[in-house]
Amino acid sequence: MAQVTFATDDFNRANETPLASPYASVNSTQNLVSNRVRASVNDGTQCIMRYGAFAVADMRATVTLASIDGNQASAGVRCSSSAVTLYLGFSSSSFVLYKVVAGGFTLIGGPTGTPAASDTVGCAAVGSDIYVNQNGSIIIGPVSDSVIASGSWALQLSTVG
Repeated sequence: MAQVTFATDDFNRANETPLASPYASVNSTQNLVSNRVRASVNDGTQCIMRYGAFAVADMRATVTLASIDGNQASAGVRCSSSAVTLYLGFSSSSFVLYKVVAGGFTLIGGPTGTPAASDTVGCAAVGSDIYVNQNGSIIIGPVSDSVIASGSWALQLSTVG
């Protein structure tokens, strides 16, 4: 099946505080600083931003990790525009898959693997199958879950210290 690219963003533009449209805050904002997206707070808060206001069921989102420094970065799919609800392909010291419903995180896959700088981490949802991939290879899934039916793409960051 051919994949269609709806949007890409290399963040190669002037600084933005907060990250500007079409990104919208789900629970906290992110900033664009020196062509890199950064969490707006430095206390471990999960900063989740969704891309636009789509209602797509089958989708894939990927992010490239600029560095590995104890912080967390995730690609999200099926992100709600009204609540902190989505699936997250999450990377910190390993890769995991979270289902997040109304702000409550539930681990549904992993942990596995070790992220490295310049890795691409992705999350995909096709029907009720949810996946996490690293550099294009599936490392978690398929995990069957149909709680979250559709939504938009998302980017999650958390910075500690």
